[in-house]
Amino acid sequence: MIEAQAPPGLGMRERIRAILIGSSGNLVEWYDFYVYAAFSLYFAKAFFPAGDQTAQLLNTAAIFAVGFLMRPIGAWLFGRMADRHPLLGTAPASGIVAGAASADRRSTAMRTISPRM
Repeated sequence: MIEAQAPPGLGMRERIRAILIGSSGNLVEWYDFYVYAAFSLYFAKAFFPAGDQTAQLLNTAAIFAVGFLMRPIGAWLFGRMADRHPLLGTAPASGIVAGAASADRRSTAMRTISPRM
């Protein structure tokens, strides 16, 4: 069995710096899930039909679950695409997919918030 070892010359300061950089990247990566979870009660009332509050909260939780499920699937898909076509770049493709997914939602959300539109 081969054991992983730190590169020679990597001091305590560099290790702490690497841990902090990795942790801050992880924090930024999970920020949208934190915000969605914190404001899910408000999103339920704003974006789902009035009536049954339980159904509103379940719809909000379902969207959270879909996002949680699609995250590793998207990572696998875009990782595979980056491995096969490294020169094309996955950043423009992910930007196009995100823009297409949210193109119609903005107008729907604005009509929900301001029905005069």
